Amino acid sequence: MDLTGHQDGTHMKDDTAEAASQDEEIIVAVPKRKMSRSNTRSRRSQWKTSAPTLVTCANPACGQKHLPHTACPSCGEYGPRGDRRQVTEA
Repeated sequence: MDLTGHQDGTHMKDDTAEAASQDEEIIVAVPKRKMSRSNTRSRRSQWKTSAPTLVTCANPACGQKHLPHTACPSCGEYGPRGDRRQVTEA
Protein backbone atom coordinates (compact mmCIF):
# COMPACT_ATOMS: atom_id res chain seq x y z
CA MET A 1 0.00 0.00 0.00
CA ASP A 2 1.34 3.46 -0.98
CA LEU A 3 1.38 6.63 1.10
CA THR A 4 -1.49 7.94 -1.02
CA GLY A 5 -3.90 5.38 0.38
CA HIS A 6 -4.42 3.37 -2.82
CA GLN A 7 -2.50 0.42 -4.11
CA ASP A 8 -2.07 1.84 -7.61
CA GLY A 9 -0.87 5.26 -6.34
CA THR A 10 -3.80 7.32 -7.62
CA HIS A 11 -5.41 10.02 -5.51
CA MET A 12 -9.05 9.75 -4.58
CA LYS A 13 -11.09 12.86 -5.39
CA ASP A 14 -13.66 14.14 -2.96
CA ASP A 15 -16.83 14.17 -5.05
CA THR A 16 -18.82 16.20 -2.52
CA ALA A 17 -16.34 19.10 -2.48
CA GLU A 18 -16.12 19.12 -6.27
CA ALA A 19 -19.90 19.17 -6.65
CA ALA A 20 -20.25 22.02 -4.14
CA SER A 21 -17.68 24.15 -5.97
CA GLN A 22 -19.53 23.73 -9.28
CA ASP A 23 -22.81 24.98 -7.77
CA GLU A 24 -21.33 28.21 -6.40
CA GLU A 25 -21.04 31.16 -8.75
CA ILE A 26 -18.15 33.58 -8.39
CA ILE A 27 -19.03 37.12 -9.40
CA VAL A 28 -16.15 39.00 -11.01
CA ALA A 29 -16.20 42.60 -12.23
CA VAL A 30 -15.91 42.68 -16.00
CA PRO A 31 -15.50 45.91 -18.00
CA LYS A 32 -18.34 46.69 -20.39
CA ARG A 33 -16.09 47.91 -23.19
CA LYS A 34 -12.47 47.45 -24.20
CA MET A 35 -10.26 50.27 -22.93
CA SER A 36 -8.57 52.00 -25.84
CA ARG A 37 -4.83 52.05 -26.20
CA SER A 38 -4.64 55.84 -25.75
CA ASN A 39 -6.75 55.73 -22.57
CA THR A 40 -4.64 52.90 -21.18
CA ARG A 41 -1.40 54.70 -21.93
CA SER A 42 -2.60 58.05 -20.57
CA ARG A 43 -3.65 56.34 -17.34
CA ARG A 44 -0.28 54.61 -17.06
CA SER A 45 1.62 57.85 -17.74
CA GLN A 46 0.55 59.16 -14.32
CA TRP A 47 2.15 56.14 -12.61
CA LYS A 48 5.73 57.35 -12.47
CA THR A 49 8.38 58.14 -9.93
CA SER A 50 9.62 61.61 -9.16
CA ALA A 51 13.02 62.74 -8.02
CA PRO A 52 13.22 63.21 -4.24
CA THR A 53 13.25 66.76 -2.95
CA LEU A 54 16.59 67.57 -1.36
CA VAL A 55 17.41 70.38 1.04
CA THR A 56 20.75 71.91 1.94
CA CYS A 57 22.12 71.16 5.40
CA ALA A 58 21.67 74.06 7.82
CA ASN A 59 25.19 73.58 9.16
CA PRO A 60 27.32 76.17 7.32
CA ALA A 61 30.41 74.00 7.63
CA CYS A 62 28.66 71.03 6.01
CA GLY A 63 26.28 72.35 3.31
CA GLN A 64 25.49 68.86 1.97
CA LYS A 65 22.15 67.92 0.39
CA HIS A 66 19.86 65.53 2.30
CA LEU A 67 16.19 64.52 2.48
CA PRO A 68 13.89 66.96 4.29
CA HIS A 69 12.87 66.18 7.90
CA THR A 70 15.83 63.83 8.36
CA ALA A 71 19.20 64.26 9.99
CA CYS A 72 22.13 65.07 7.72
CA PRO A 73 24.04 61.83 7.06
CA SER A 74 27.43 63.57 6.99
CA CYS A 75 27.31 65.85 10.07
CA GLY A 76 24.24 64.56 11.96
CA GLU A 77 22.54 67.94 12.33
CA TYR A 78 18.73 68.12 12.19
CA GLY A 79 17.35 71.55 11.36
CA PRO A 80 18.75 75.05 11.83
CA ARG A 81 19.07 74.90 15.64
CA GLY A 82 22.13 72.68 15.60
CA ASP A 83 23.21 73.30 19.18
CA ARG A 84 19.96 71.78 20.51
CA ARG A 85 19.21 69.28 17.75
CA GLN A 86 22.41 67.30 17.19
CA VAL A 87 21.71 63.64 16.37
CA THR A 88 24.23 61.21 17.79
CA GLU A 89 24.72 57.52 17.08
CA ALA A 90 22.99 55.41 19.73
